[in-house]
Amino acid sequence: MAVYREFNSEELWREYNIEATVPSIEPFRDQNITLTEEMKRDLTCYADLAFGSGPMESLDIYPAQNVSDLAPAYIFFHGGYWRLGSKNGSGFMAKCLTEKGVAVAPIDYALAPDVSLDEIVRQARASVAWLYHHGADFGVDRERIYISGSSAGGHLSAMIMAPGWQSEMNVPEDLVKGAMLFSGLYDLEPLRHCEPNDWLELDEASVRRNSPIYTLPNQEIPLVVAYGSEETDEFKRQSDAYAYAWREKGFNCSVFEMSDYHHFNMTSMLTESDSLLTGQVLSVMGMD
Repeated sequence: MAVYREFNSEELWREYNIEATVPSIEPFRDQNITLTEEMKRDLTCYADLAFGSGPMESLDIYPAQNVSDLAPAYIFFHGGYWRLGSKNGSGFMAKCLTEKGVAVAPIDYALAPDVSLDEIVRQARASVAWLYHHGADFGVDRERIYISGSSAGGHLSAMIMAPGWQSEMNVPEDLVKGAMLFSGLYDLEPLRHCEPNDWLELDEASVRRNSPIYTLPNQEIPLVVAYGSEETDEFKRQSDAYAYAWREKGFNCSVFEMSDYHHFNMTSMLTESDSLLTGQVLSVMGMD
């Protein structure tokens, strides 16, 4: 029996069990952790800055190199299906981008099932609001805040662009000046019908309020959406559908399918100054 589109529960989980598209995710996770450790060792890093009272509510800032003024911020949210990962594996692009005059800020957030998705989204928003209010102390220009993330981090970045929360955190509606979303999830309804709901515990109402495709911004924001050619059809469709909804609202959006990349290695391009993905990030930030 179909539970979502043409899929039964087993077929749907095959589409959303993204870990099954590679033999193991551990080599990619270990590489990102190792690279992040190198960044913290070799670069200036303001580590473990608290943006809230919870034990996971913290961020790192790698200030831009060789700049005499405040720099634009590239804020990155890690993936892990909202239950895995941390900023300790999310600073791998710091050298590449700080050399280009960009401050890099990987974000930590509490994980499911210890907290709800509503709380994870609130924390993501709070981290960006904190950077708006305090980032200048660490070299960040609050008028040039750009957000990015992979997988669950792409979802969180898209939820930051949603309207209706900014006044509660005393930030402007146009807080975000651009976004780069990688392999994100933008309609959570299919997850309600397969294994991720074991830790997300979504119902119809929480799906609706936490699905970026239903919470598009009121003003245009420069946007890049990218995914790997080796991802599942449903992960590809999620990105294409979000881009379509964005364009239907009259907003511009660039969409890229990265040939020969999969869900877990695509962001490695951000360590290469001449890669297509790095070029798109810098273009959105006006740094190309």
